[in-house]
Amino acid sequence: MLYAMFFVMSFALVRGYNDPPFAAGLRLTIIPIVLGLIAPFSSAASDKHPRLVMLTGAAFAAGAALALIEVLSGSPDSLPGVMILLAGFGAGLGLYIAPGNSTTMAAAPAAQSAEAGGLLNLLRVLGSGIGIASASLVLAFRLATAVGVPFRTTGAPSALLFAAVRDTLVMLAAFSTLAAIMVVIRNLPTKGNKLSNIKAEKG
Repeated sequence: MLYAMFFVMSFALVRGYNDPPFAAGLRLTIIPIVLGLIAPFSSAASDKHPRLVMLTGAAFAAGAALALIEVLSGSPDSLPGVMILLAGFGAGLGLYIAPGNSTTMAAAPAAQSAEAGGLLNLLRVLGSGIGIASASLVLAFRLATAVGVPFRTTGAPSALLFAAVRDTLVMLAAFSTLAAIMVVIRNLPTKGNKLSNIKAEKG
């Protein structure tokens, strides 16, 4: 979801708000900055309440993506609201990603922690690729259906571009909702479970 948001919002900022690419990039840094600030605290909090922390993160991310749909207008006056919601999206990811990594590693036996870490990184890269591909597909399809032929973003009217971006944000909100559902239905190992597994293996 992180890289898909980078992808789609870069079009919104550069083509819709007419930001220079450098300025658009600086605006988007609010997401990883907030994510990095939140992640250490969410990881600590998730030791006792992993499900609650992750559900809160997914809800934040989904809510921020949906709220962006209403805020995006192309008007400079809406940019502060866009920045706040991008920060909210980063906060949601910070609440979700760190506990998710911790619980995934906790589910693996201590002797296979290296393999689990490698698989986690592989799935992270795979998910990033799927997210960007999905965002690109929705954006291109929405622009194509609006005019009846494949359409380049460089010449797209801002109204059509923002409509395509909004549809992509709906998809990101759906991904966040799916992530929340997975948290609800899966069995989340706790830090105590991990310690028990280590003791059992040593015994």
